[in-house]
Amino acid sequence: MIRNDMSFILKRIVRHVTCTIALSSLCFPAMAADKKPSEPRIAIIGAGASGLTTAYLLKKQGYRNVVVFEKADAVGGVAQTVWVKGKAYDMATMFVPGASISGDGIQPLLQEMIDRSKAKLVPAVDFETLNLPANTLSPLNTFHQSFEPHELKRQLLKGLDLMSQWAYCIANGIDSVTCGISDAHQPDESIYDWGQRLGIPAFTHLITYTADALGAGPSSLSNAPRGLAGGFYWTPVEVVRVLKSLGFGVNDLPPNTADNIVSLFAANKGKGSQRWWFFQKGYQTFWKKLVARERIRIKLSEPVTALNLVEAEGGRYWQVQTPKGSYEFDKVVAATTPRAAMHFLPDGPRKKILETAINRTPPNDVYLAEISGYDNAGLPEQAAWWPESLGLGSIDLLNPELGSAVKPFFWQKRHRRDVIFVGTYTLSPEVNIDQAYASVEDYARSTLGFELTKKIAQRRYPFPAIPIDPVSWSEAWSSLQGKDGLIFIGEAFTGSGVPAITAGLSQLVPEFFPVITQ
Repeated sequence: MIRNDMSFILKRIVRHVTCTIALSSLCFPAMAADKKPSEPRIAIIGAGASGLTTAYLLKKQGYRNVVVFEKADAVGGVAQTVWVKGKAYDMATMFVPGASISGDGIQPLLQEMIDRSKAKLVPAVDFETLNLPANTLSPLNTFHQSFEPHELKRQLLKGLDLMSQWAYCIANGIDSVTCGISDAHQPDESIYDWGQRLGIPAFTHLITYTADALGAGPSSLSNAPRGLAGGFYWTPVEVVRVLKSLGFGVNDLPPNTADNIVSLFAANKGKGSQRWWFFQKGYQTFWKKLVARERIRIKLSEPVTALNLVEAEGGRYWQVQTPKGSYEFDKVVAATTPRAAMHFLPDGPRKKILETAINRTPPNDVYLAEISGYDNAGLPEQAAWWPESLGLGSIDLLNPELGSAVKPFFWQKRHRRDVIFVGTYTLSPEVNIDQAYASVEDYARSTLGFELTKKIAQRRYPFPAIPIDPVSWSEAWSSLQGKDGLIFIGEAFTGSGVPAITAGLSQLVPEFFPVITQ
């Protein structure tokens, strides 16, 4: 039975999600920390979303002796903000979800940090699929159009109900088999096979299609529990959007519908929850403001080159080495990807096991470019879309035999300016970032009907890794997490995306760093 008491879900959600999605290594008792005279010296490696959220939470917990090391010359991680003629453009698909499986509203800790930074949010542009070659944005992708409206409603509502059930079980530490989500005889059943077995392929297709289109794929590789949990922040609003396009509203919900689902439909005077928000002045600007207002200590352009545990007469401490000097800390929080950690970790069990978490997916090549001829292509002035022809929602997205080795899967025209953002997968290591851009230029010209005339910015980065074998990896890692005061909290551990990071760390940081009484 689905419970109605869902308001607490995301406060506890990652406590169990971390145990089921290769994150169980973080589920440990809190480590003791005294205030005076031995308040711990804490180093955080990485000033991306994970590192800065950790620094913010440590300050709330009463820790003052915290330093963040960042190899780049600015905070915010890979998602840089580029300004063009007074307008902000993010070099990534950085949306703030307006709701989640717990109901209407932005994730609480994220909303708190937004308020503290005084950053302003603006509604995100609409994004849809692009039906080719007609170059028209469609409210429903072709797969969903194959269902009769009443059947589509049934499948999406049932799927949303099951997702709510899984969220409730996660928050209460109930495993997926006991919860009724997984089949005990096939625990690794794929999200697609799960949807087929339960008669809700329309719902699972929506999960994978949207996830992949936002650069979080290929989600078709996920098993059912992981795929459902991965969709907590975007699928519910997409279900509401599809159903409302069919004329289905809050008054059409069954009487026993859970409160969290009702709130998604009832929000905004019955128009439904806001799909996504942008930071008005960019994602990176938000982090800069938060750092300034919270007086978080940052050492920019100072990469950590080595990390060593030193045995001293007074006890153990961590020696953090950078090109600018050597520092001593009692505890270290590594807020990097496993790949980045390979550069500073000492040889030993940690390094060997962490290396197995590196899932060698192809890199994202992202571009910001000026365009011409867009108005003649029949597309809205402000829009974001993903072409159906790229096989989104399936492993085809990563199949080099299906079309070009460069997959320009996400296009975003954020402002009423002739500037566009493009996100791609580049499947061949022989294709460099400039060659990939040439493929994007050709795709825009031949398929979309407009020209990319000037490259403004570009960046290549690997998508954050998750362990290849989550269960085995978690078992191997569990005895090492937190040992000697070294903790990992990067996206491989908390999940990708700011809402997942903030939800996860709001649980994990207090477990390792209890409140210091002033």
